Amino acid sequence: KTWRFDDGKLPEGFKVAGGKWEVRDGKLRAYDGEPDQYRTMLLAPCQWPMVRIAFDVSLQPRIPGRLGDVCVSLNADPETGKFDKGYAVLVGQYWNQASVCYRLFIPIARTESSPLKAGETHHMVFEFTGNHLRQWADDRVVIEAWDREHPLAMDPARAIGLSVYDTAMVIDNLTIQAPAKQ
Repeated sequence: KTWRFDDGKLPEGFKVAGGKWEVRDGKLRAYDGEPDQYRTMLLAPCQWPMVRIAFDVSLQPRIPGRLGDVCVSLNADPETGKFDKGYAVLVGQYWNQASVCYRLFIPIARTESSPLKAGETHHMVFEFTGNHLRQWADDRVVIEAWDREHPLAMDPARAIGLSVYDTAMVIDNLTIQAPAKQ
């Protein structure tokens, strides 16, 4: 399914779990929130064993020079969006200095780089294939991790989350691809 946000409404099933969000000018926007906190949108139940999420994103820091991370999470808490019981990939963590993959809130992969630039539109793709997580930005793999020994099962009572830390974020062309139900 792809959302282009042209109707000016928050899509059915999307749920704000942190910060202030709106659909304006054909884009989904995280435009405000508490300082030093995540702005989180829950997109769908975590019901698929594999999923691919793609979107275009642009960011504007609340404080100049402090660009926050973009986070895609699986098995996020269905009320708060916290990812301590699932996976999360954060691009631009620590004020845009690193990219990190977490499992149960413990880092399992990290790079000391981030391709994100304030004001530019980046095409992001996140992929989960059961025990492999990978995040691209602008057609380049930013970070990937394997969880071969104890991969987490996706829990349909939990959610897929999209978050940004203490930064305004604009999303367009959001697509979630998953295998057809068997």
